[in-house]
Amino acid sequence: MPTYGEQVTTSPAGSGGTPTVAANARNRVIYQSEALGVRGGSDTPVALRRVQSINYSFSVGRTDVNQFGELAAIDRIILEQPTVTMDFSYILHGLTNEGSLGFDVVGSNSCITNILDNTQDKKDYFVALADEGEDAATAGADTVVSQIEVPEAFITSYSAAGSVGEFPTATVNVEALDMKIGQSSSTDFGMKHASTEDGGMTNSKVLRPGEILLDIHAFGGTVHLQSFTLTVDLTREPINRLGTNFPFARVISFPVNATLSAEGILVGDDGSDSASLGELVDNDDAISNMIVDCRSQTGTGHAPGAKFTVKQAKLDSYGYTSSVGANKSVSMDWSVPIGSKSQTGKGVFMSPGGVYGA
Repeated sequence: MPTYGEQVTTSPAGSGGTPTVAANARNRVIYQSEALGVRGGSDTPVALRRVQSINYSFSVGRTDVNQFGELAAIDRIILEQPTVTMDFSYILHGLTNEGSLGFDVVGSNSCITNILDNTQDKKDYFVALADEGEDAATAGADTVVSQIEVPEAFITSYSAAGSVGEFPTATVNVEALDMKIGQSSSTDFGMKHASTEDGGMTNSKVLRPGEILLDIHAFGGTVHLQSFTLTVDLTREPINRLGTNFPFARVISFPVNATLSAEGILVGDDGSDSASLGELVDNDDAISNMIVDCRSQTGTGHAPGAKFTVKQAKLDSYGYTSSVGANKSVSMDWSVPIGSKSQTGKGVFMSPGGVYGA
């Protein structure tokens, strides 16, 4: 692999030179050969399951150095640490991935308890690559090596979403200050393959939209819910000091608010639940519990459920949409502040879901 700054050229056909191609050179990389792993500390990387997409990039910000007497900048200097961003999505199938990412999934504490106390804040992420034609989930550990490493990355956003006709999914965004590209120095990447854990990637069972139970409160009338999105944003603030060129820490900016959005088809006011805006303003009551329960199926080897409980949320907006040829719809948004581990009555909580049909 060329080092940084090394010029790479190819010899086109007919130019008198014939490019040499290794016998095992691959022509492309597809999802079959890739796996995404996460590691905390010195632990063995654990493969995330049901991954659907992985995107990663970095940007380098430069500041021009100008002076009187010259039109063009005499140099362009890096004053800020290049930021590496990565986002990935996966189909919900319980909370195994969330636990590996550092979230508290027991349900009795805030979901970001382990992130707040720094025990699970920073993680190393690996994009591993198997030999061409090999499934990364079942290939031998010595043939799956790290090609991309994003060390000491921290989550900046987590969202879970589901809608009619689609698998419920989760999307995670992380940031870091470094990226390592190229094959790992060790031939044994050591990733725990998902095929050996809880059914793993080879188990096709996932959560389905028909098994999602939404226990939320509409402003008025009856609504057939069509979709939901739960988002926890963990905005980071860089902390600098004299004597270092780049931030020595990136901490969460507080306060942190989670949002829950839902859309549905409006049936109409059946008279059983009346409401007025004046009453909403006068009372301004928080909702004790709103639950998104992605329930597990019954039977051996089926995906476990995932339940998200939002406590003490307040309504932020409520909108109606009506047009020719379409069902009248309504969109709703709530928000809730996320507290510390000791605040068990407010925030967002993750726990195993219920059982469908139970």
